Amino acid sequence: MVIDLGFDPAEAEVMKLRIEVMIRTAQQLKARGWTQVEAARQLGITQPRVSRLIQGKVEDFSLDMLLTPAARGDCARSGAWWRDRRASE
Repeated sequence: MVIDLGFDPAEAEVMKLRIEVMIRTAQQLKARGWTQVEAARQLGITQPRVSRLIQGKVEDFSLDMLLTPAARGDCARSGAWWRDRRASE
């Protein structure tokens, strides 16, 4: 279900990407069994930032701010989810 919140198509796509990166990163952190402290160390961010990421506080993160820690923790490449996403479009 898509709800029109008044974003132009480009803004909506960036929002979808932010949400997807947050969800996938949080899933990877859970799958690895990392505590928030360990995740913060691995991702190069603070524990409170990890907490906000896990809680889905999308408004607190730019796409760059999500992709950089995901890359540090190798979350973006796990399962090749990015390629899978692009292939399904």
